[in-house]
Amino acid sequence: MGGRAPYPSDLSDEAWELIRPVIVSWPGLSYTLTDYGAAAATYAFALNYLPNMPKQFTRLKGDSEPNRKRTCGAQSTVPFAQLDPVAFPEDSCDEFPFAGTYQGGTNGGLCAEIVPQLTNGNWTFRETTGHPVTYEESCVRGHVPLPVNKAAGGKYGSFVQTQRLIDTEAFTVSWTT
Repeated sequence: MGGRAPYPSDLSDEAWELIRPVIVSWPGLSYTLTDYGAAAATYAFALNYLPNMPKQFTRLKGDSEPNRKRTCGAQSTVPFAQLDPVAFPEDSCDEFPFAGTYQGGTNGGLCAEIVPQLTNGNWTFRETTGHPVTYEESCVRGHVPLPVNKAAGGKYGSFVQTQRLIDTEAFTVSWTT
């Protein structure tokens, strides 16, 4: 305790570890609907409507490609099918939780799959044909234009660098208008 008599309220290291998650605030990554459109709307859908979605995420340092393949790629039991390229140009799979987290990498067949669309200033979400949303999922695959998906992924990469997140370090994700 560093040269003073302990107070009755002092915690042991073990007790501190039990309450630390409640007290310590983690770095927060925030996406705006204005700047990140369908990607931010996908994350907002997950955080607001999927009660099994984690509220805290931990960085996965290293190769996130296996996670991406399990959710959006060939290793998913339900392949991600791009939508009509005329109606949805540059359609891509944006996974949440991110592939670059330990919470990412869920089999895409178990994820909610949504198409976020901005209509009259409001974001709406529709299901893809043959893949109804149960609202019990713990992950989401959003149909997001590739440039927006890349921009959102770049923001995550910058966040990890500027916050100096190490492997397994916790953070939160939020969205704003």
